Amino acid sequence: MIYQVRFCHLESLPEYTKGSTIYRKSKIGRMGSTGISSAPHLHFDIIQDIVLEEYRMSDIPDRIHDLPALMREYHFFLDDELFKTPLEITSYFYDPTYGYTDENHIFHWNHHPAYDVVPKNRHETKDNYDIFWNRSKPGKVMDLGLNHGCGYYIIICYEG
Repeated sequence: MIYQVRFCHLESLPEYTKGSTIYRKSKIGRMGSTGISSAPHLHFDIIQDIVLEEYRMSDIPDRIHDLPALMREYHFFLDDELFKTPLEITSYFYDPTYGYTDENHIFHWNHHPAYDVVPKNRHETKDNYDIFWNRSKPGKVMDLGLNHGCGYYIIICYEG
């Protein structure tokens, strides 16, 4: 199956072009806090399609065709190779606590079909903010850029 992973809130635009091949252990970019973000973290989402146009998180459920297969793919990314150090998950896939409290103290749940992760040692050092391709199969850059919500991002297509 073909998948597309999007890495968001990067510190700056990755040094790739559309069509570039990314190999295991290649640096993808650097974790940042661009776009709608309150602190440095890596947001990543995966879809089971190739989508050439920009998509929003609310579009992701329409791109989920096999949830167990998709969750296996997410978990392949959640390892120590991603930051070259242990990571911590700060928001899980469809995390029920993900959202905000308004001025009336009412909690509003946000749609979040993705993971937010950080290096565990982020409070001690920024040395592990770099993000690496941790898949054995190469990926192909489908898109990269800057948008309001994601900040700087890169989208990589790969075979699962």
